[in-house]
Amino acid sequence: VLYQMVTGELPFPPEKNVNTSLFDLLEAIAKLDHKPVFQWRPECPYPLAALIHQLLSKRPEDRPPSALVVAERLEEILQN
Repeated sequence: VLYQMVTGELPFPPEKNVNTSLFDLLEAIAKLDHKPVFQWRPECPYPLAALIHQLLSKRPEDRPPSALVVAERLEEILQN
């Protein structure tokens, strides 16, 4: 949701195909990489873009450990 709020785009858009299934969308999420935030919004602050990238990591251990940590990082970004 944060990716879409900042870029106005979906991180893993389904192909423009009327027959796109839920399986196709889940496969895209699992296999494809999202476009970097800077490709859509070059003016995005680096700490916010880095957090979004981390949130979309394929490996769970590379993501923030909790929503509380995400909230704290967002608060830090807002204060700087």
